[in-house]
Amino acid sequence: MDGSQHWPGVDAARTEYLEAGGWRVLRFWGREVLGQADLVLDAIWNATREPALSPGPSPGGRGELRKKANDDE
Repeated sequence: MDGSQHWPGVDAARTEYLEAGGWRVLRFWGREVLGQADLVLDAIWNATREPALSPGPSPGGRGELRKKANDDE
């Protein structure tokens, strides 16, 4: 909950940073939390039902690097 501190540029950078770490970001205005808590809770609940964010696998995968290193021996 950010209250009145929503700034598109700052929010986008913060969201990108958090999502890169596997976090899901939901943003609500303070007035929504205080005046429509049931809708906010529904949105949070629905978000928990969606598949979790996770970073994609490393390019080539680590197993490929180990296998190649062993092949060179």
